[in-house]
Amino acid sequence: MVGRARNLCLRRLVAFGSFALLFLLLCPPPSYALPSYFGPSGLILTPDAHTTSFQSFSFSAHFFDFSGSLKDYGIDGSTNDFAVNYSPIPQLEIGYSALDSAISSRANMFNAKLIISQQTELQPVSFAAGVIDAFDEQEITPYMLISKSLNLSGPTSRNQIGLSVNAGYGGGFYSDGFLVGGELRLTPQFSLLAEGSKKYINLGTRLHSQGLSLDLGLIDMEDFAGGISYSFHWR
Repeated sequence: MVGRARNLCLRRLVAFGSFALLFLLLCPPPSYALPSYFGPSGLILTPDAHTTSFQSFSFSAHFFDFSGSLKDYGIDGSTNDFAVNYSPIPQLEIGYSALDSAISSRANMFNAKLIISQQTELQPVSFAAGVIDAFDEQEITPYMLISKSLNLSGPTSRNQIGLSVNAGYGGGFYSDGFLVGGELRLTPQFSLLAEGSKKYINLGTRLHSQGLSLDLGLIDMEDFAGGISYSFHWR
């Protein structure tokens, strides 16, 4: 049963990954915060200190497997999540995620994130706070984050390499503990992702351009995952 579910997940990833890859590599990069696998903008399973751009939408679909790391919260085995985010005012993101797992029925989760302060020349880090599943359909998950973005290339370098690191504390899916994450942008279109919490360590890659993003990941260092998202400005 688990083997068939994983094969189905891989077939889905190959199906939408094949047509997306060429487009992503040929087009210029976007200026959007990109959804995590749970829906809110972020890395793999953890959020970051960014929100969807003002008056912008993002739609995403992610497919992944768990091998026990979130079983206490009713999530295990083959899992999928379909989500939408919108920013009604600057630095505020609201969203909806429909999460379905092999051991539980589909949960309708409402999410929100607020950037309390952004990184500037005078403010060395960003602060953000939010909640996943605000009405506790699956597992209410509040969190707080600090984030720091760094430019690792010289000002005259043709390829600007950037690093963003996040650290914070979260309940619910994050097991009332610390969470950390980082994104290394090797090119404007390609990033490496890494994150960890008390329950798991995840790795991933992200290709993105023109609002379209393709995600590939390794959940808890053993289960394959992936997804696709599209972001656009409403007005």
